[in-house]
Amino acid sequence: MMQAMRRHLGAWVAAALLAACGGGGGGDAEPALSAAPSGPPATAATMGSTATDAIDAAKASVAAADGVAARQGALSGLTVLGAPVAGSPGGLAFAALVQGAGMKQAQAVSTDPCSAFLAIPCSGSVTTDTNLAGNATSVKRGDYIEGTFNALTGSLFGTPLSLSGKLRIEFLTAFNLNASSPAGVQLRLVFTAFSGSFAGYAIGPVSETVDLVFDAQGIPTFVVQGASFSVLSTVNVTGAGSYTIGSLAARVGYGSTTGYVDVRLTNWFSSAGRPNAGSFSRVSAGGTSATVTVLSSGSTTVVYDVVITGAAPGSSARFRVTATYPAGGGAPSYGATAG
Repeated sequence: MMQAMRRHLGAWVAAALLAACGGGGGGDAEPALSAAPSGPPATAATMGSTATDAIDAAKASVAAADGVAARQGALSGLTVLGAPVAGSPGGLAFAALVQGAGMKQAQAVSTDPCSAFLAIPCSGSVTTDTNLAGNATSVKRGDYIEGTFNALTGSLFGTPLSLSGKLRIEFLTAFNLNASSPAGVQLRLVFTAFSGSFAGYAIGPVSETVDLVFDAQGIPTFVVQGASFSVLSTVNVTGAGSYTIGSLAARVGYGSTTGYVDVRLTNWFSSAGRPNAGSFSRVSAGGTSATVTVLSSGSTTVVYDVVITGAAPGSSARFRVTATYPAGGGAPSYGATAG
């Protein structure tokens, strides 16, 4: 079983996560699942072609980009970003669980020293709780594994890492551990004061619940705090507010309405909390869409070109949206002019 798990670690991050958990233990009763995170609004927003709509389209683009970048470090190891397990604190957290809890039969809560998970020298410990058996070939809905990282510091697979806080993985669907793809798998991830560092990059603390859903092609979508995100190509975070996004599809709330818009980001860049010139997105709901292009970016202002196209043939409106950032920090104020 452990040889199979290590093969999965090298091939699929998602499979690594699932294989790390073993499977099948815990009896017939399904354990209570954690409360689901809030998803995006259930109905599409009504987009107009006003200056307010132009501002809201720019805001939705920034919210989608910032939302996925803020979670990159904790979630990339789950293939949310299509990244390999080596190179993300989230992935290393699961790999650490492979080394320890994944080799055990279903049992009561136990705390083990760092040496059960990491190479010596190391420090800290990990408290594990699972209803999974290490000799099964599948997991079922309601199976779970939970790790509390007690100031765990050391090296895993030759990579230095530091982890603290709790991470609980609950399976919302059954899964065959011999599968070569995570297609169709659904997980619920509960982070509690989860934080860490990897190769000088710090994450967290993260305290939130995330649902992770893989479609028939194995493309992951995660749902968290009123939004959903599907990363279609690489997200790379280089510092606070600084990142690049190759391609991202998101569904987020829109302005003051109760509806959602779909946002598709392409080559979106940010530096020190400011979207960079050339970043592009398309925001749509119903038959109306808006293209958002960053024209210029500075420490105090970011200027967007927003073109709104309605459902009726030939109906469109163009606005220049300016975001002004206060000198002392904080959220920007927005204004828009036609033309």
